[in-house]
Amino acid sequence: MKKFVVIPLIAALMILPLTGCESKKLKQENTSLKQQVDSLTLEKNGLAAKADELSKANADLRAKVGDLEKKVEEMSKPKPAAKAPAKKPAPAKKK
Repeated sequence: MKKFVVIPLIAALMILPLTGCESKKLKQENTSLKQQVDSLTLEKNGLAAKADELSKANADLRAKVGDLEKKVEEMSKPKPAAKAPAKKPAPAKKK
Protein backbone atom coordinates (compact mmCIF):
# COMPACT_ATOMS: atom_id res chain seq x y z
CA MET A 1 0.00 0.00 0.00
CA LYS A 2 2.87 2.33 0.77
CA LYS A 3 4.21 1.74 -2.72
CA PHE A 4 1.05 3.15 -4.26
CA VAL A 5 1.48 6.38 -2.32
CA VAL A 6 5.25 6.76 -2.53
CA ILE A 7 5.67 6.21 -6.27
CA PRO A 8 3.18 8.94 -7.36
CA LEU A 9 4.68 11.29 -4.77
CA ILE A 10 8.19 10.76 -6.13
CA ALA A 11 6.95 11.18 -9.70
CA ALA A 12 5.24 14.44 -8.77
CA LEU A 13 8.39 15.74 -7.08
CA MET A 14 10.44 14.93 -10.20
CA ILE A 15 7.97 16.60 -12.54
CA LEU A 16 7.78 19.89 -10.62
CA PRO A 17 11.32 21.09 -11.48
CA LEU A 18 10.78 20.19 -15.13
CA THR A 19 7.62 22.26 -15.31
CA GLY A 20 9.46 25.18 -13.73
CA CYS A 21 11.99 25.21 -16.58
CA GLU A 22 9.24 24.97 -19.12
CA SER A 23 7.52 27.88 -17.45
CA LYS A 24 10.56 30.14 -17.99
CA LYS A 25 10.82 29.08 -21.62
CA LEU A 26 7.13 29.66 -22.12
CA LYS A 27 7.34 33.10 -20.53
CA GLN A 28 10.23 34.06 -22.81
CA GLU A 29 8.40 32.74 -25.84
CA ASN A 30 5.23 34.55 -24.76
CA THR A 31 7.15 37.83 -24.38
CA SER A 32 8.73 37.37 -27.80
CA LEU A 33 5.36 36.63 -29.38
CA LYS A 34 3.78 39.68 -27.74
CA GLN A 35 6.54 41.85 -29.21
CA GLN A 36 5.91 40.35 -32.63
CA VAL A 37 2.18 40.98 -32.29
CA ASP A 38 2.83 44.60 -31.30
CA SER A 39 5.16 45.21 -34.24
CA LEU A 40 2.76 43.53 -36.66
CA THR A 41 -0.13 45.60 -35.28
CA LEU A 42 1.85 48.79 -35.86
CA GLU A 43 2.73 47.67 -39.37
CA LYS A 44 -0.91 46.79 -40.07
CA ASN A 45 -2.09 50.20 -38.89
CA GLY A 46 0.52 51.91 -41.04
CA LEU A 47 -0.51 49.89 -44.07
CA ALA A 48 -4.19 50.62 -43.43
CA ALA A 49 -3.45 54.35 -43.31
CA LYS A 50 -1.45 54.06 -46.54
CA ALA A 51 -4.31 52.15 -48.18
CA ASP A 52 -6.78 54.89 -47.17
CA GLU A 53 -4.44 57.54 -48.55
CA LEU A 54 -4.05 55.68 -51.83
CA SER A 55 -7.82 55.14 -52.09
CA LYS A 56 -8.41 58.88 -51.74
CA ALA A 57 -5.72 59.62 -54.32
CA ASN A 58 -7.30 57.05 -56.64
CA ALA A 59 -10.73 58.68 -56.27
CA ASP A 60 -9.23 62.12 -57.04
CA LEU A 61 -7.48 60.78 -60.12
CA ARG A 62 -10.65 59.07 -61.35
CA ALA A 63 -12.52 62.36 -60.99
CA LYS A 64 -9.82 64.16 -62.99
CA VAL A 65 -9.95 61.47 -65.68
CA GLY A 66 -13.73 61.88 -65.88
CA ASP A 67 -13.38 65.65 -66.28
CA LEU A 68 -10.74 65.23 -68.97
CA GLU A 69 -12.88 62.70 -70.84
CA LYS A 70 -15.76 65.19 -70.85
CA LYS A 71 -13.47 67.91 -72.21
CA VAL A 72 -12.18 65.60 -74.94
CA GLU A 73 -15.74 64.68 -75.86
CA GLU A 74 -16.74 68.33 -76.05
CA MET A 75 -13.71 69.21 -78.15
CA SER A 76 -14.20 66.30 -80.55
CA LYS A 77 -17.80 67.26 -81.35
CA PRO A 78 -18.07 69.10 -84.65
CA LYS A 79 -18.66 72.75 -84.10
CA PRO A 80 -21.89 74.02 -85.57
CA ALA A 81 -21.20 76.07 -88.72
CA ALA A 82 -21.98 79.73 -88.48
CA LYS A 83 -25.37 80.26 -89.97
CA ALA A 84 -25.09 82.05 -93.27
CA PRO A 85 -27.54 84.87 -93.68
CA ALA A 86 -30.68 83.67 -95.38
CA LYS A 87 -30.59 84.54 -99.05
CA LYS A 88 -33.41 86.67 -100.16
CA PRO A 89 -35.05 85.47 -103.28
CA ALA A 90 -34.11 87.51 -106.29
CA PRO A 91 -36.70 90.14 -107.05
CA ALA A 92 -39.12 89.08 -109.66
CA LYS A 93 -38.78 90.85 -112.98
CA LYS A 94 -41.56 93.17 -113.84
CA LYS A 95 -43.22 92.67 -117.16
